[in-house]
Amino acid sequence: MGEQQDRVLVVDDEPSVRLTIKAFLEGQGMVVETAENGAEALNLLAAGPPPDIILLDLMMPILGGWQFLDLKARDARLKDIPVVLTTAFEHEGIRLEQVVAMLRKPFDLDRLLAELRKAIGRPVAERQQTAKEAETTVR
Repeated sequence: MGEQQDRVLVVDDEPSVRLTIKAFLEGQGMVVETAENGAEALNLLAAGPPPDIILLDLMMPILGGWQFLDLKARDARLKDIPVVLTTAFEHEGIRLEQVVAMLRKPFDLDRLLAELRKAIGRPVAERQQTAKEAETTVR
């Protein structure tokens, strides 16, 4: 039997961003699901096995990243899944205990891969400690 593949959920309202990240991560041997907003992501999470990590855009229609994080934190099944945030905007007041990293768009795909690999599989307490230093500006 082969090595278990890392599972990633990419949540972004921009189709080209979702498809580019999906193709890149699948090329790295990861299993990738995508959602165009937080509501669609919650439906996917309810219907199947949880991913190892969530890549989440903050600004989306219907159910944005902020609301998604709040709902995720209240769900015992989902609350410990690490999240890497992506955003093109400056944001203050991000609750860093809910994320392991923040990548500012546009970001380099190799940097994204490094952040995902670094976060997957770490114990929750370690992720929360590291999150205090998680904001990463790329490019």
